[in-house]
Amino acid sequence: EEFYPQEIEQERRQKKQQLVEERNALRETLSAPVSREQASGDLLAEIADIHDMSISRFSAFFSILETYERDIPKLLAISLCVLHFPSI
Repeated sequence: EEFYPQEIEQERRQKKQQLVEERNALRETLSAPVSREQASGDLLAEIADIHDMSISRFSAFFSILETYERDIPKLLAISLCVLHFPSI
């Protein structure tokens, strides 16, 4: 008992019990096996969701890009004026 106090043993057992409970909870959340058709249907639904998200991100990116594209000619004109007429 000098080398291995009862408190440490109790903490070890509690931690072990906690890990067992967490593992069992994870096992319960796993779904039952499904058919190949159902699995492929679920996968296709997830792919469609990912595709929709990427489209929305790209559309947001392009709307930002369009905003800057409208300003690019103005910025180029200003920078060319500054280059040609540095005293401005």
